[in-house]
Amino acid sequence: MSISLRLDALIRQVLEARVEIFDEPLLRQQLQMQNVRHHPEQSPFAWLFEILKVGAGQIRNLEAFGARLLPEYAHMTLPEFKTLVDEDFFVLSQVHYERYFSKVY
Repeated sequence: MSISLRLDALIRQVLEARVEIFDEPLLRQQLQMQNVRHHPEQSPFAWLFEILKVGAGQIRNLEAFGARLLPEYAHMTLPEFKTLVDEDFFVLSQVHYERYFSKVY
């Protein structure tokens, strides 16, 4: 499995339980309009992760990007949400590395 697909799977695991992507074409359009670098072969969750990386502090309405936070996260600001996602992604990445790669290197 390529690195890109591994990262996509981890990002998807973190975001699927927290975000609903209800308009994939709108999300794709916003990626292009905002000039956000992304990998088209990855999932929409990876695209959203890239949008949050570059714009969490400026985005006022996530629904304008075709996504919304699930109710249990709706009280958070996007910068707070991004921090939570980054922390969980880091922990999940560490666990994945330790499980599959640490013994190799």
